[in-house]
Parts: sequence; C-alpha cells; structure tokens
Amino acid sequence: MTAVHGPGGARVELSARQREVVESAAPLLAVVGAAGSGKSVTLVEKVAALVAAGAAAEEVLVLSPTRESARSLREQLDMRLGVVRSGPSARTPQSFAFEVVRHSYLSRGRTPPRLLTGGEQEALISDILDGENALGRVPAWPESIDASIRALAGFRHELRDVIDQCSQWGVRPAQLRESGRKEWVAVADFIDEYRAVVATLDPLPLTAAELMAEATRLVETQTGWPAEFPALRHVVVDDIQEFTPQGARLLRALVGSGATLATFGDPDTATNEFRGGSPELVTGLVRDIDPNAPLIELTVSYRTRGAIGRVMHAVTGMIGSARAGGQRKAWVPPQLREGPADVLAATCASVSMEAMAIARELRRRHVVDGVPWSECAVVVRSSAQAEAVARAVEAEGVPVRASGRPQLFREHPATFPLLLAGSIATGVRVPSSADYETLLLSFLGDMDVVQLRRLRRELRREELAAGGSRSAADLLVEAFQAQAGFASLGPVARAAQSLATVLNRATAAAEGDSAVQVLWRLWDAGRVDGVPVAQSWQRRVLAAGEDASAMSRNLDAVVALFATASRFTEHAPDAPASEFFAEQWRRRVADDVITPSVSRDAVWVGTAAQLVSRSFDTVVIAGLQQGVWPDMRLRDTLLGARRISRGGERHAPEDERREVLHSELRLFARAVSSARRRLVVTAVDSEDDTASALFQIVAAEQTESWHPESVGHSYTLRSLAAQLRRELDTSDDQDAINALALMSREGVSAADPQRWHGLLAVSSAEGIREMSPDEPVRVSPSGVESFDTCGLGWFLDRYRGREGAVSAGVGTIVHAAFERAGDDASVESLAQIVDDGWTNLTFDVDWESRWRRSKVQGMLEKLISYLDHVRAEQRRRVAAEIDFCVEGESFVLPGTIDRIEVDSDNRVHIIDLKTSRNAITRDEAKTNPQLMSYQLAVLDGLPGSSADAAVQDRIVGLELAQAGLLYVGTSAKGYVVRIQEPLTAEQRAAFRAHLHEVAEGMSAAEFVARLESHCVSTGYAPCRIHLVPAVTE
Repeated sequence: MTAVHGPGGARVELSARQREVVESAAPLLAVVGAAGSGKSVTLVEKVAALVAAGAAAEEVLVLSPTRESARSLREQLDMRLGVVRSGPSARTPQSFAFEVVRHSYLSRGRTPPRLLTGGEQEALISDILDGENALGRVPAWPESIDASIRALAGFRHELRDVIDQCSQWGVRPAQLRESGRKEWVAVADFIDEYRAVVATLDPLPLTAAELMAEATRLVETQTGWPAEFPALRHVVVDDIQEFTPQGARLLRALVGSGATLATFGDPDTATNEFRGGSPELVTGLVRDIDPNAPLIELTVSYRTRGAIGRVMHAVTGMIGSARAGGQRKAWVPPQLREGPADVLAATCASVSMEAMAIARELRRRHVVDGVPWSECAVVVRSSAQAEAVARAVEAEGVPVRASGRPQLFREHPATFPLLLAGSIATGVRVPSSADYETLLLSFLGDMDVVQLRRLRRELRREELAAGGSRSAADLLVEAFQAQAGFASLGPVARAAQSLATVLNRATAAAEGDSAVQVLWRLWDAGRVDGVPVAQSWQRRVLAAGEDASAMSRNLDAVVALFATASRFTEHAPDAPASEFFAEQWRRRVADDVITPSVSRDAVWVGTAAQLVSRSFDTVVIAGLQQGVWPDMRLRDTLLGARRISRGGERHAPEDERREVLHSELRLFARAVSSARRRLVVTAVDSEDDTASALFQIVAAEQTESWHPESVGHSYTLRSLAAQLRRELDTSDDQDAINALALMSREGVSAADPQRWHGLLAVSSAEGIREMSPDEPVRVSPSGVESFDTCGLGWFLDRYRGREGAVSAGVGTIVHAAFERAGDDASVESLAQIVDDGWTNLTFDVDWESRWRRSKVQGMLEKLISYLDHVRAEQRRRVAAEIDFCVEGESFVLPGTIDRIEVDSDNRVHIIDLKTSRNAITRDEAKTNPQLMSYQLAVLDGLPGSSADAAVQDRIVGLELAQAGLLYVGTSAKGYVVRIQEPLTAEQRAAFRAHLHEVAEGMSAAEFVARLESHCVSTGYAPCRIHLVPAVTE
C-alpha cells in the first residue's frame, strides 16, 4: 500500500485498487465504491497525479453535487495540492455552468443572466397565472383543473416542477403537445407564455436547470465560448449518482470537447432520485460513452464495520444493483475490525418522548464519552420533520444546526417583526391592533404581556374618563397613528411611544430608502430588556447557555433577511422598498440564502438527502414509523411531472412501488453509512404509530440494551443544579454549595439563587386584570368548566397557548356535518359534507388520513342513529349553531349552541355535540357548567343572538325539557347521551352568582391547584410541573 494523507491530515494507506485508479491513464474511467471505501481520498490523489503529470490546476475540473460536498472536497484538494489557482479547486455543476454562461455573455458584450431562485420563480408563475385569470387569457386546462385548483399553492409548485423537469430532460413545449395529454397541452401553452415573460426581463433570469442547459449548448457548439476561458483537459466527478440528467449531458458535452472523465460514486446511497438523479450513472454514464471503458471497484471498507456494517449489508442487499453491485463485497482490514461500531434501537410512546430520548443520548455521548456536538447528527425522512425535531431537541438543551428546508421570513419568529414593521413603514400593510401588539411584544417594542395589558387598560381608562366608549384595540391603533398618541399615559406607555417614533421615522424615510436601509432603521432600534437586540442576542450566543443555539439561529435568519434585501436592491436598484416587502408576503417558497456563518459546536439535524459527503461519530435516525420511513406513496402528481422523462408513460403499479421502495432504501442506506462509531434508531410505537420494517432491521443488530424511558441523569447543567439543590435540602454539603456558586458565576441560571422559585419577591400583587363594570370579564362555557376543574390548569392553558391538533380539525368537520344534517340526512349525505372539508386537513402520512376518516365514518353512523331516534321521538330541529351572549354585572358569557330541538309537547331540548373519546359520568352531567350555560342562555331569551327573529321566536318562551351532551366518538357501539335536567329558579340564580365568582377568580392574582382531582392524577396536566417543590423558573 502507498501512504497518503486523508481528510483532516490523517495518514492512510492506498489499496491496490486505489493505486490503480490514481495511476490509470484511461480517458474514461468509472470508480465504484461503497460508503467509507476511500473514494474521496482516491479522488484527491487522482487529481494530484494529474497535476503532477503536467496538467495545470485550472485544467482539471472537479465537480461535486452539493455546495457542502464541494466545500469539503475543496478543502482536501487545497491541502493536498498546495498550489494557488485562479478559481475554486472543486465546485458544483451549477456553479461551473453559471461561470461558462457568464463568460460567454460577457465576451459578446451582453449582460450575463442571473440565477432565478425557486421562490422568485414560483412568484413569477403566480403572477402569470393571476394575470391570465384577470384577463381571461387562460390556456385550455382540463375541466378537472379549474380556476380554484390553479389558485392553490400546491398547483403552482407542481407547475414549477414540470418546467424544471422539461429543462432537465430537454423536453420542448411542442413535444408536450404531441403527447395528446390535455394537461400537458395546457402546460405547453403556459411554458410559452412564461418564457416570453422571462425574455423581457433584464438581466435574464434562468433557473439552475436552464443555466445547465445553456452551458451544455455552449460546450457542444463552442458558440460564444470565450477565448480567456481555460480549456479543460480533465474532469473528475464525485458522487456521480446525485447528478441530474442535465448534469450528465453537460459531462458528455465536456467529453465531446476533448476532456477526460473520471467518475466516482455509490449507487446504493443515491438520494437525488426525486429530482431526476439516477444511481445507474455510476457505471452507466461512462459505459454508455464507451462500453469498453474500465470500471474499478473499491473493495476495502475503512468506515462501515461491525454491527453498523451488518445493518448496511442487510439494507443494500434489498436494493436493485443499478448496473453495479461489486461495491457490496467490501471487506474491513484486520486492524479496523475491532473498532467500536455500536448499534442502539428503542421505541418511544410519543414524539415528545422520542425527542427527550434523543437529546438525553446525545448529551450522554457528549458529556460522558467526550464526543463533540459537531460529531453528532440526527437524520429524519423529510425537511418538515427536520425542523420539528431540531426545535424539540434544542428545547431539551442540545445545541443544533438545522439543515432543513429554508423558512419563509414571515414564518420565522426573529424576522417576522422586521418584515411586519417594514411593511407598515412602506405602506404595504395597513396595520391592525393585532399587528401593533405583535410588534410591542417583539424586540422592536420590548414589552411583555403584563405591560401590554396595563397599556390597554390605561388607554381604556382615559377613553372612559373622556366619556368615550371605544375599545382598547381601536384606541391602540389611533395612538400609534397620532403624532404623540401615548404622551398622556406616562411611564406605562414609554416603550409604545418609542416604537411609534421608530415607525414614524421609518415611514418618513421609506420613500427614499432601499429595503436594506428600512430594515436597518428598524433593527438598530430593537431592544431586549433595554439592551440593543444585536448585543443581547450576541451575548446569549457567546454565553453558550441553553438558548444559545436558538439565538444563533435567530441571528442567522436576520442576516439572511438582510442578504435577500441586498440582492433585491442589486437586481432592481430603481424599485421602491415597498416592492421587496410586498414580495415577501407573496412568497410561498423560501430561497436558500448563502450567508457567512461561523462554525460552531452543534448537532447537525437534517435529511438523508443532505448527508452527501458527510459522516459523523454518532448518528441518530429518528421517526422510523410505518408510513413515515419508508414512505411508500407513489411519486406522482396532478400534472405528471415525474412521467416527463418517460414520454408520459405510466409504469405498472408494482414496478412503481418497487422503484419507490428502492429509493427509500437508498436514503436509509445513506443515513446508516454516515455513522462511523455509533448508530441509534428511534421510532414512535403507540396506539396510532408502529415501528417500521427499517427499524426492525437495525433492532436485530442491536449491540447493547437501551431503555430511554428509565429515570436517570439527564446530563444537563439544569439537572445537575437541581440535584445539588436537593442535596442542600437535607444537608449543608459545602461541595454542593461551591459547585452551585461556580455554576452561577459561569452563567447557569438554574444555579442562581436569585432565579429560584420560592425565593424571588413577588413581581406583582395585582391580578390578571381589574374587575370593572365598564369592561366585564369574558367567560366562555368551556372556560367555566376548565376553571372549576383546576384554576391553575385554566390559567396555564389560557396564557401559555396551545398548539392546534388534527383531532380538533376533525371535530370541526363533524360539527359542520351535524349542523347541516336535515330531516332526510343519511350517512352518505353527511359523508359528502365531511369529504368536502377533509382536504383542508393536513396529515403527515396517507394512512393517518385513512385511519381518522374511518373513525369519522363511525361517528357519522352514530349521528344518523341519533337522528333516527329524534324522529321516532317526534322531535324536530329548530336551530343549529345559534349564538348568544349573556351579560352579568361582572361578566359576559358568549357561546354557541350546537343544536336546539323542540318535541311534540313544544318543549326545548338543547344538544351539544362531542367527538372526544371519553364521556363524563351521569352525575357529572347534572352540574356540567357548559350545559348550565346553554340553559341560562335559552332561559334568558338568547340575548345577543344574531339568529333570525323567526328562529328565536320558535324557541324563546317555551318550556325547557333538558340539555344533553351527545358523544359520538367513544368506544361504545352507539352514541352516548348525558342529560342535565332543567334549571330551577334557585339553580339559575346560583349559577349566575357562580359566574360572578369565576370572573373574579379569572381576574385574580392567585390560582388554586386541584391536586388530587387534576394536577397529580392527570399526567398531562400543564400545572403538574408547578407542584414540584424544587423546580426552578
């Protein structure tokens, strides 16, 4: 073997096969090697040998499919060659194509094209579609693709995908028309219009695929090829399996121009098939040019060994060979066989428990085993999962650097306030009270929720003193739009007045400012606890505390926003800043913005497709549930973009499913192969989720038991501080005192006595709000029930906020079906109502949609059974979804009754529909606050109702028979009804008094915890954590 230096300067020995690659003089060469077989080292040595043989560094073109892989390869080449060259030593094919096109245009005295980003292209497509609809110039779309479909973001994304596929495969609009497919004929007409619009823009915007196509044409024809552009003698390609069809055509063109070609790849780890990449390129590209070209297989594995190697072998053995296969015979040298290669597998009861288990294992690996954070990775199936997992793991105290899909600026919490304020300053958005409240609670306003409530209260008091009656929301808008609208309110409005001044100054200067200048005026005025926001966030990043990772991502997002604004100004220097802000609100696809970044020690989180040329000491593969990974949905769309390469032909379903399975296995193989020493897989195994077959493959090779649900050290500074504090509860251990003091000095908040719960002085003895007859407390029927159950639980639910759930959306749709159910309703008619609304729900996987839809079908059958019972009882519906608003001395009680029925004796029956799985008991129903609220509303004559007077006349004044909760989601075979008898006059008065007590309690400064009945007995109660004596804030 020959000794060389590998990545990081480590000394490695070249095998006989690697030396054969380096020394080969063949003009065409294909190198196949499994993950960890030394392909990158061999490629670097191959380039070094070409330079040593007399080729100038500029005459060797090294291509790698992604920016990250090109950067990594560039570092290795620069270290190995030690020569200075005029351009980068390794680049992406898109970068090379742009350079070719730019040189060509400049040599002819023309303005070079610019890259059209995905977000910009989708915005352009949307503008054209909207213009067609407005002018009536619409291509002959099939009836199934009407205007409502064309208005959907998903359709516009598919249209962009079709345009991209046509560019990738060189398909012209005329060829689409020849297919005879109605949707493709319409797409061809649209592409013609799209290209006509693009041709009028200056500089000419081209997508990455279009740049590649133009560069290929220039190379093939030598048309406009600039003399100063160096002639290429050698082309060396890494990870050829990730190249698109257009990239492969560019390589063929370069070979046709006289360059040699050496490709390196592994078909088993191809991840770019969804964009047209082909694992067959590993051997097929070179062999299609010259069937006799040499093929060299690297058969020594330097990375994948032991249990990890066995997992890899099991996975790749299930994949089609893709005109290769010899790479799977790789063997591990004896000196590497004894190295660590651990495999762990575990299931968790929920997604949150899975995130906690992952975070704990990563912390253990970092703290106990000394593995740097940057040597750990979490891999998931989709970009959406990557964002969710990154947030969840980060919340558990693990620093992360997410590599998921770019986020729209209007969706990022750090950039949304800047975008909102800039839109207000430039006149793009007419601000509402909600907009101003959002800004006040952001770093631009530097207020908290309590301060905002005080401001609203002071505005309201001033209005009442002047004899007015306007709401606090209207007064807030007026104060912001006045020159000194907060001047009379004193210190409570100081922050609001400061924000108003900033907005006024930005508005006054907006006409002459660029988008960057508008943003800078706002950013420079931002404060966090009185400290400039940039300085505050920088301190928190450098302090390496538990929120350092989140703060770093916030700063990255702000830098990306400024970079995007700067690029907008460069492309359209005469455009007003308002156009930039308006464009950001229209965007449906975020751009991948390249900004300077500082390398930091953090866990990488991303998808398998983003793992090209990456490897880590420890890799966690998360979310291995059935239907998630592997995702066996067929890769087809409304417009059939994936069939463009096949001329519109459909494969047999079994063949398409086989292709999907092999694609999923390649993604999984890529994830497995990126682990050098420790592979961890997790899955959620619950009533709704089941671990997939991929999880079982890994679990079969598990090298040690792992029980993430077991209680133990969580390896965080917070948990260490809590442990030391527990010791001090029972002793005066000086070591514990010293350790806490040291941690406090180093900025660990959990060790700072000034932040310990129970030791802080009460920040405010005031209630949530003051009771006032002029502004009564708003109390909902469900809120009364929640407050009665547990005051502390109600407070936390009310003010911490709750995330929406799919189950809530399902319940809304079932309620809609119940509302519209007429006397002749059937299961089929209700099912049609459900299906009409079902598309508005979002599910992670198809099987979840099917499972929930089957559950709803059972609910509909129970509803029809109930309606049959109503008809048999000779009851008729007189109102559905009827609203009301009962007013008291200190409260208002708004609500909506699902259904009101009247029987043959003209008595009223109140029905409230429930889709929950558990029904309350009969005894609980007797005093249920929701039903009592509905009874009170009917007995009071439905005050504040917006229903027609005729409808109210059919109800008001009639005798009340009963109120009931109708449950259709329980496990019982039929529907379940819980009845409440009519309220007596005494009960009615007592309930009104109780509502007054509830209003007082909701406005109080203290909230009672119902320990046994709620906080402790209910495991998911949000108030449970507040009962732990030693918990920190």
